[in-house]
Amino acid sequence: MGIKINNIIILSLISISIYFQDSIFSFPKYRLYLVFKILMAIIPLFFLIILYPNYFFKNIIETKKKIKKIIMTLIYFFINFYLLNKGYNQNLIGIFFPIFMFIFILSLSVETKKRLYIKLYQVISLCLFLSLLSYIMFQLKINLSFEKIETNHPLKLNGGIVYWKHYFYTVVSDYKGLRIERFYGFFDEPGTLGTIIGMIFLFDNNYKILKKERIILFISGMLTLSLAFYIFLFFKFISFPIKKLKKIYIGLTICIFFNWGNYYLKNNYQYIHFKTYGRILGKEDNRASLQAKKILKEFYKTEDIYFGTGKSLSKEYPKINISSWHNIVYHKGIFGLLILIIYIFYLSNFYRRNIYIKILILFYMTSIYQRPNILTYLNLIILISGVEYSNLYIKNKNNNILSNKMEDYNDQKNII
Repeated sequence: MGIKINNIIILSLISISIYFQDSIFSFPKYRLYLVFKILMAIIPLFFLIILYPNYFFKNIIETKKKIKKIIMTLIYFFINFYLLNKGYNQNLIGIFFPIFMFIFILSLSVETKKRLYIKLYQVISLCLFLSLLSYIMFQLKINLSFEKIETNHPLKLNGGIVYWKHYFYTVVSDYKGLRIERFYGFFDEPGTLGTIIGMIFLFDNNYKILKKERIILFISGMLTLSLAFYIFLFFKFISFPIKKLKKIYIGLTICIFFNWGNYYLKNNYQYIHFKTYGRILGKEDNRASLQAKKILKEFYKTEDIYFGTGKSLSKEYPKINISSWHNIVYHKGIFGLLILIIYIFYLSNFYRRNIYIKILILFYMTSIYQRPNILTYLNLIILISGVEYSNLYIKNKNNNILSNKMEDYNDQKNII
């Protein structure tokens, strides 16, 4: 019975987190918007509300730890969304829903967090497998059934971005009607998908399981042409303790693939080459437009740099293009950025982790550079469950090594 309840909790959390991660199913102008909102958000939320009291008070010792996390989370939300926000105007649902989600995720047991990571891995890979099938059909021009979905994002509307749903795959065109040749899956940006997969890979240590799912995620990540995905892959490559010879082989493979991709895109898709390899080679920083850089230059001359303006940069200037850590400083100042970093350290239990886990957490936090909203529900789940998954794997591995050494010692003692 306990396992079934845990599965309901896990699947509900995953469903809600995917829905609110800028998936095309959450677009208000989507024909089936209400259906997906009920199935992916409202019903799972109902399950969580019903099951939470029983789950929370199940273990008295664990409950004390959970209360500490609740207090810290309430303090974080109070500072971040009230003190550092001018004219904060939000309805009760908008206030309590994120607090409830954060507290629920943080209240999960270590074993449940581990299972949450594995289940998230499986669900994301299944969804992307369907997206890849649709992507292949689209490329082969098989049964082309499109449905236009308009976004309500002001910057994308201004840029003439149009979304087309082809079964489980998102096709995007710009104001010229030119198709953008990158893999979106079912999200609104390839960078969103690339970042998600990259973060999942960051905490992926046990390569004896989830082999098929890993292949699906890797192919999807490569097709996004997301710089964030490649960076997280590189972080994983340099941090994972595998033999040097294997690293050399993997490094050579990545270099060959990188150079081939550079050549292919340069000769066939100039725009995509400019947006991906151009950024890697330092030719373009697309995290902020020229207009945004001018606004930030003036902002950094003011005293607001310490506690922010209290206003969202993207809402004040809806037609400028910017998505970086500067958003946080403009809105909530250096103080707000430090509060966010401290809170992430607290969530991940940073100071009690071994050096390897600490490095992974720091790598995870680099995402702030290009996506300031680092604590979306899905990102939070990846961090919390990924850290515990990696930690348990390392513990079990060390225990096995210790056990083998003890057996060898006893064998030698018996021989003597």
